[in-house]
Amino acid sequence: MDHRQISEFVNSKDVRRYLQDTGYEFSTPQAAWLVHECKRLTMEERHKAWREIIRNMPDCAMEERRGLKRIDSFRAFLNDYIAMKERHMSEFMDNTGCIYSFEYCLKDTPPWDGGSRAVDDFFSNAQACIESYQQYLKEYEVDENSIDEILIIKYRLDLPEPVIIHRAGCLRLNAALEVKNVYMFHKHDENLAEAFEGMCFDFPTPFWRGDILVDRIAWGEPFVLSHITTWNSEEMLSSGFSEDDCPDPEGWAHFDQAAERILKNGRRWEAHAIGTHVSEDIGFCDTCLISIPTNLEYFREPLEGMARQLEVFSRYEKGELDGTELANLCSDIRLNEYTKKVCRIYTDGRRYTDEFLESIGLRPPK
Repeated sequence: MDHRQISEFVNSKDVRRYLQDTGYEFSTPQAAWLVHECKRLTMEERHKAWREIIRNMPDCAMEERRGLKRIDSFRAFLNDYIAMKERHMSEFMDNTGCIYSFEYCLKDTPPWDGGSRAVDDFFSNAQACIESYQQYLKEYEVDENSIDEILIIKYRLDLPEPVIIHRAGCLRLNAALEVKNVYMFHKHDENLAEAFEGMCFDFPTPFWRGDILVDRIAWGEPFVLSHITTWNSEEMLSSGFSEDDCPDPEGWAHFDQAAERILKNGRRWEAHAIGTHVSEDIGFCDTCLISIPTNLEYFREPLEGMARQLEVFSRYEKGELDGTELANLCSDIRLNEYTKKVCRIYTDGRRYTDEFLESIGLRPPK
């Protein structure tokens, strides 16, 4: 595999293009991790890509770190991981002493915002679950194009009291009902099953402080980038920070130590972006932690409503506005949007005439 083939596994089109244009050379663990993270791959495609890595990339070891035992041979590790997943698939389909249920996830809607829909019925096997899901879509007229993935959940019934029902595994399918991944929750497989969660890499990205970005894999809302936790002081200063502008109150030396600890001993989620997002319900800006820089893309759509504050924050992060200007401009946007919201509330039902709203300042003069 050459670097262009490996970069195709990067979820972000902007990071993918940047890595291709710069000719970034991937290590074997980095390539395998990107395959693990690639959202579009089915399990069969993922295993095929790993076997390509085993055949064509150099073997290496990986030192022990928090959440990851030492790997003496990365090729052997990948073979073991593939074998575990194939065994888990066979175990998941064995319905002895088990029942199954399903839920589905919608595109572009996070689970905490109604994007995950669970169905209360239980079934005797996984295939019956899938058939019921297809019937459910027809019965409730759910648009198949809105579906991101389907989860088939397996429960054990053969455990002693007081445990009556126990989640034993999960099968992830894409909208075409192809297997994306399978999980069986065995204690003896824990170290191998969670190995990729214990890996943390610092991939170069094209992003700078003040860029308006979006993580469409995990969140979908735009935010203004401050920095990425794996950046060192040199990268921070080149991105727009000054000597007196360190996010760490203990200074740049301590900041560098924290970034180095993440790279040497951090887990997958610890290499993340830090930035500012806007809460649409109340309109205030807050710090956000967005995981996985290789998922980030430039936000190219127009900013509307309360999100218009992000353009102000972007200019502030780039040093084009000071704190007073930031506060005043964001306050003006919030007041403007709140006024429009009040107008909508009272005009949609025609509670007040346009002339009355104009007279009290809730509608601009014609």
